[in-house]
Amino acid sequence: MKKIVISILVILLFSGLTGNVLSQDRVLPKLKEGVAITNKTLPAAVDKNLALEGQPRVTVTTNEVKNITSSGATCYYSVKFEGLAMGVDIKASSGGVCVSKSTGPTINNTKFGVSKNCSATGATTCSDISGLSPNSKYYVRAFYTITEGKITGTFYGNELTFTTAPATGTK
Repeated sequence: MKKIVISILVILLFSGLTGNVLSQDRVLPKLKEGVAITNKTLPAAVDKNLALEGQPRVTVTTNEVKNITSSGATCYYSVKFEGLAMGVDIKASSGGVCVSKSTGPTINNTKFGVSKNCSATGATTCSDISGLSPNSKYYVRAFYTITEGKITGTFYGNELTFTTAPATGTK
């Protein structure tokens, strides 16, 4: 009985990982996490780090939001390249975070580049977010845009939420 339960759990887990990806009320073909493809292939709202198996991959991860104040915060994130080399396969690029008061922020919303004062370590970097409203909920995710090279497009990380602190001097 125990083997049957474990087998069922494994099947359920696998079917959840390889199932169809839903976006904007449409069912897209089965995709595997990892490979980069251009905006011409998928709708713009689909995260670009979902693509066909076996291709070069750009993985963007939005790690955490810290130092939250009434008007800003710092978002830490990382970008990982598999099968791609900077300067060879990726010739012109930029990254940062995009922020919105609604889910699914993109580079068409407010965006912030890499912070010069970032105290991140290793492959993690950060962006300082400013100009926010006090006591408000925001959605944030990291992005990385490649404009020249082997693959091009904007790659998004996972989405995080945070709420700014109340305005100073308010109760």
